Amino acid sequence: MNIKLHIFEQFQNGTLSGKTVSEICKLLHIPYRERNRLIPFLDELCQEGKIFMDDTGRYGTSEDLGLIKGVVSGNERGFAFLIPDDKEQYEKDFFIPRKSLRGALHGDTVLVSRAYGETGDEVSVVTILERGYSQIVGTFRRDKRAGYVFPDEKKYSTEIYIPLSKCSHIKNGVKVVVKILSYPHGKSPDGEIIEVLGDEDDFFAEELSIIRSYNLREEFPALVEKDAQKQQRRGITESDLEARRDFREELIVTIDGEDTRDIDDAISLKRTKNGYTLGVHIADVTHYVPFRSPLDKEAFERGTSVYFSRLRITYAPPRAVQRYMLAQRKRRQADLIVHYAN
Repeated sequence: MNIKLHIFEQFQNGTLSGKTVSEICKLLHIPYRERNRLIPFLDELCQEGKIFMDDTGRYGTSEDLGLIKGVVSGNERGFAFLIPDDKEQYEKDFFIPRKSLRGALHGDTVLVSRAYGETGDEVSVVTILERGYSQIVGTFRRDKRAGYVFPDEKKYSTEIYIPLSKCSHIKNGVKVVVKILSYPHGKSPDGEIIEVLGDEDDFFAEELSIIRSYNLREEFPALVEKDAQKQQRRGITESDLEARRDFREELIVTIDGEDTRDIDDAISLKRTKNGYTLGVHIADVTHYVPFRSPLDKEAFERGTSVYFSRLRITYAPPRAVQRYMLAQRKRRQADLIVHYAN
């Protein structure tokens, strides 16, 4: 019989659950001096995620050891918190000291064991089930030995190592997207730069950094654009006017700005005997977006429009802010001249 399978069956039926190596040797009638014959099988089962070993050196399934599954929420100071998947059983988050992270980083899905620290809410990472980031946005820095990407996400409390041979052509201080290749034990993750976004003090580079960080969708698939053009060509039919009032002959003014992603709100104003009547007009967008059509599916994927502030002083150097403010002032003056000329 396969030895590893036999050992695993003993864990499944509870015989070996919660036991140390010496206890497992005794139960399997293996002399303790020959424990090195057993440990490779235990290691393999751990690597396969079938059993785990906690801080006390006891082996068992996740249920046997009372392990808690959750997502790591990091902190730039090095420690972290576990946000449990099962919020009904565990209402509060758990504290993970730096020494107990065992290579886990912000966003990783992990299994932890209770450590019962001073506050009673301390846990220790037993195993990393899934990495939270496959790529990340940050600022590139290089010295004589290697390059490093310092993530914009401050909760991701480690830099990404880039071999000098793969980054010697990249300028210091630019915003980049880095793909994470591996997680060497006790070291920074290894990565490679897959996109250079621009200088770190550039507004457009900052905007791109946010887009890449949140995986915002920038382009519309061809099928979606084709569906939108189809809706545009259909025009307004008699069936569209059923159970609706027709305001097309009235002056309706949109209240959406020039940089809006969707023009669907408007107002009208009429003088009456007693004053004015304000009309508020909201477009029935769903009328033009059939259920499960390409437009509907794309809208579901996007969820909502995303707007960026025109001025992000937090990231801009003083000179860049001054140049931007001067340009805005000139633009407003030009707008006023046009307004009064008309």
